Order: sequence, then structure tokens, then C-alpha cells
Amino acid sequence: MWFLATVRDTITIPPVLFAEDRNEALSLEIEKKYANKVLPDVGLCLCCYDILSVRDSHIYPGDGSAHTDATFRLAVFSPSEGEIMVGTIKSGEADGLVISLGFFDDVHIPPSLMMRNSAYAEDDAGTGSKVWTWEYEGDEEEAGDGADPVKLPLYVGDVVRFRVHAVLFKRQGIADSTRDLLSLEPGVAARPPSAPGGGGLESDDPPMRVIASLTSASGDASELGVVKWWDAGDGGDDDAEGEGGAA
Repeated sequence: MWFLATVRDTITIPPVLFAEDRNEALSLEIEKKYANKVLPDVGLCLCCYDILSVRDSHIYPGDGSAHTDATFRLAVFSPSEGEIMVGTIKSGEADGLVISLGFFDDVHIPPSLMMRNSAYAEDDAGTGSKVWTWEYEGDEEEAGDGADPVKLPLYVGDVVRFRVHAVLFKRQGIADSTRDLLSLEPGVAARPPSAPGGGGLESDDPPMRVIASLTSASGDASELGVVKWWDAGDGGDDDAEGEGGAA
């Protein structure tokens, strides 16, 4: 989920920082340039971890800034396919759920990757709104008893455990890949993300999006979904403290 990316770049240091320590000035300008930015095929940059080397600086005519060639490492967020993470439901619509990690809000669970027997319908609790609800049939023994399935809604603000299905970058065809996933019914195996190219990208697509799933690699939903469903007998919402991290 977290790793260090080594980058070599020319960093511009303005004259106002000439009196500062060189590495401190470089770190400040590196973070201005890279922090909270997405590097395609790499991930979301959080901060400058350290500076590995610094070469000569150049000041060009008509420009008082020092242009410095530096090699440095960035702390980067980019989860791996299959990784289990915990976040909070930010919104829920017919096109799926949006999950927030606190520092990153572009985690999307499309209908195709919801639990089987999930539906977006009127809330039985009488809230007057529609929510995603999973009809939990229990294990094989419970299902064989003929008992009615238990309806488990997923409300905004609930802490959920999910599996990373794919990490998509805008220039790789994020719009087309997401449409492929949205076109399927809940619980139906999704196709892999589309190949680059094709119908173009929409202007409002984020530069990086995590496509998540509420089913395991084997197709069941064991331990995935709202954390309190599974932890009710183990102290409630203790896992909520793990928001934004791997479970």
C-alpha cells in the first residue's frame, strides 16, 4: 500500500529561500510540486521522504531562481490488487458506493463488485431514502433451515472492509474501464479493466481511482462489508481505528 518512489527532477528554488538550508529548501519545493499529486502508473504522492543527492544549481539570465538537479524519494500510496483495506462509506448511489480513506476519496465499489444478492432499494428502516442492502442468507447450515435472509444495509458513515480489485490511472482509460464494471449486475464476475485507448476520457475523471470489491477472490463476502457485521461479538467497532489502512 505504501512505498518509496525514487525521482530525479530539476527543482526550482526561489531567491527568498536562498538563506535557508539547501536540503530544507529543496524539501519544501519538492512537496509543493509533488504532494497530493498523482504520478501515472505510480500512485498518489504524499510527501518527500528524503533527498538522495543534489547536483549543481543554475541561475539563468532574467530568472533569479536556482534550478537544482536533485534525486529524492517520495512516499507514495498505491494499494495492490487483492489487498484488504478499511474505509468509511462517503456516499451510496445506484452506480455503487464511494469509500473515503480520510486522505483519499476516490475508492469506488461498483454494483458488479457488491456482494451477491445486493440491491439498491428503499431502506426498510423507514429513512425515506434508497440504500445498498445485502440479503445475508447465512452459511450452508443456516440456509438449509429455510430461514428468511437477513437484510444488512450499508449506510453513509459505516466503516467497511473491502478488497482492492484494481487501481486505474486516468491516462490508461479509467473512464472506459469503470463503465465496463458498472455495466454488470451485483455479484456477477467483473471483466478485467479495459485496455488503454478507445472512447476517450471524461474531464471529471480523477487522475487515480481504486476500484474495490466486497467479495473475496473466491466469490464470497466473508469478513468483507460493514465491519460491525462481523465484529459484533468481538467488541464492536474496534477496527474503525484502522480506517485508511490495511486490515
